[in-house]
Amino acid sequence: TDSELGSSEEEDAAVGTDDLRDEHGAADQVQASGTGDVAPPIPWVPDVSNERIKLSVEEQEKLRIAFDVADAHKKRQIGIGEFSSALASLGYSADNKTVMGWFQSVADENGLLELEDFITFFNNQRYSTYSEETIKARWEDLVAGCNDEDSDENFCSERNELFIYVKAFRRVMVTHGEILTDEEAEQMVRDLNLDATERIFYDNYKLMLLGS
Repeated sequence: TDSELGSSEEEDAAVGTDDLRDEHGAADQVQASGTGDVAPPIPWVPDVSNERIKLSVEEQEKLRIAFDVADAHKKRQIGIGEFSSALASLGYSADNKTVMGWFQSVADENGLLELEDFITFFNNQRYSTYSEETIKARWEDLVAGCNDEDSDENFCSERNELFIYVKAFRRVMVTHGEILTDEEAEQMVRDLNLDATERIFYDNYKLMLLGS
């Protein structure tokens, strides 16, 4: 295959794309229901089952090798540049915005990533219980919830891309769907890794769900 390398040593160190990436049709993903049943309250909080590592020992070892190669200074931590290089070595191709979003979803407050978080990221990428359809449906529910509020500052668009204001997001979290506490809603806001404008785009919401 394309992911195979010439020597056995390189094969031991390489992580093939097929080893760590699921297709969108993976059986683990939860698909949106097509029935006419009344839907339960929308669970805004990410599925904590993602916290359990499901990757095999062999897969984790390959990730450890990739991390060690990226960690050239042997500090047991990597930054965004090293993370990007590690992704490339593992067969992942993404634009800078996506890579930055992935990195921020698991990096610490100092902008650094340790091996455990590196493995968690790949585990969540493969075993996320959220399909694209599910995430989009929840995003649409969020926008609809904001639209219920009597205000012109709930959501807007920029270059035809819809976004939600943080103030409206918090309000929906504690009043719609599966009701969250103020503390839980605030934690979700922190997990979104927003910039100073505090605008929530679809990509912010998606990365928060997939990277938690």
